[in-house]
Amino acid sequence: MKLHYRIIGEGNPVLLLHGLFGMSDNLQSFGRQLAEKNHKVIIVDLRNHGQSPHDSAHSYQLMADDIVELLQELNLSKVDIIGHSMGGKVVLKLLNAHADKINKAVVIDIAPWFYPIHHREILDALLVIDLTVIRTRKDAERALAENIKDQGTLSSYLKFILGRTGSISVAI
Repeated sequence: MKLHYRIIGEGNPVLLLHGLFGMSDNLQSFGRQLAEKNHKVIIVDLRNHGQSPHDSAHSYQLMADDIVELLQELNLSKVDIIGHSMGGKVVLKLLNAHADKINKAVVIDIAPWFYPIHHREILDALLVIDLTVIRTRKDAERALAENIKDQGTLSSYLKFILGRTGSISVAI
């Protein structure tokens, strides 16, 4: 899958991978800081997130394969990589299957074992939204607010649903 990405800076290539419901926007500030230290920072939207394509197929293996494809597209043989949460699980898959493509790896806020579903209430809130009737951000906010009471969480998931363009783009 051809992923959306942004590049900041020049130098040693470093890939940044976001967490579940995240996107490359979430890592731009950190990416700029790394770029100031002579790194070519590649901030990726993983499949089914941000501006990357959405597909019903979704697994850590597929996301790792997508990253390998991106490395080939960018003609990068070996990179440093930082993955947060779900992105960290992708890094672990890459280390397992494609260690030859990784120079250094940092995994943040996740460990190499199975986690039980702990976003159930948020997933349920997203699944009950009738996307055929939502036309505006306010419509989406009202629909989510019925099940998500915390304003910070609500804002975060609105961004996931609306993406950077403001149009409905969720694929769950």
